Amino acid sequence: MTDQDDRPPEAKVVWKTQFTAAQRAWIAFRDADCGDLTFSEWNNGSGTTGALYACQYDKTVQRTDDILSRYPLH
Repeated sequence: MTDQDDRPPEAKVVWKTQFTAAQRAWIAFRDADCGDLTFSEWNNGSGTTGALYACQYDKTVQRTDDILSRYPLH
């Protein structure tokens, strides 16, 4: 949904609420998928922190690409 959308203001408010809920759920998924699993996979070794940040970064880039493909900025 973009600002050029001709939906009524109420529909935009509903969309924003739903998008925010979806984004919060996605953040919980990302953190769960990258968190304990990464620590387990790396056996809490010296590369764990880097692997955790790389996982979060990669998933965030993917999520950003998904959002921008659905809701272009132009």
